[in-house]
Amino acid sequence: YYLYEDYEAEEYIASKINYLINKETTQYKNIDMRMKQLEDMYHIEYSDKQKEAIIKALENNILIVTGGPGTGKTTIIKAIVDLYKMLNKLSVKDLISNIALLAPTGRASKRMSEGANLPATTIHRFLKWNKETDEFMINEYNPDFSNLIIVDEVSMIDNKLMNSLLRGLTNNIKLVLVGDYNQ
Repeated sequence: YYLYEDYEAEEYIASKINYLINKETTQYKNIDMRMKQLEDMYHIEYSDKQKEAIIKALENNILIVTGGPGTGKTTIIKAIVDLYKMLNKLSVKDLISNIALLAPTGRASKRMSEGANLPATTIHRFLKWNKETDEFMINEYNPDFSNLIIVDEVSMIDNKLMNSLLRGLTNNIKLVLVGDYNQ
């Protein structure tokens, strides 16, 4: 037995994820060429698994990136952001309005921001949490219109917060969930 509101949250999370999985994917021309340009730009050679994750993050509507400490999750996040910028020919200003980098804690969002060279924030701040009323200003009635959402430290997010986050996003998003499978 558990509370009905918890059941509703789980149902919404599952239905939103199912929708994103079944939604038509995006196909980019020359994505492999752009990937090579990215490697040349940073003098790095991504592993096959990293390349697969980076490309699938931009082609699919939802992707889970998982790995233990030091496996390159932050490197993948930065590459996803940079490749998204290249493929969509965005300025830094446009990139900031199109992408949201989120984490459950301030420390994690700061680490994410430093790794991706882009502003990151906590999920609560992104959803404009009102501490007095315990409500989020970003919700299904007032959604955020970012196109790419990357959420780090996903294992630290409970159902209530994940439900609120997904309700605050439009259906026209790419969602990348990053976490450590050991957590």
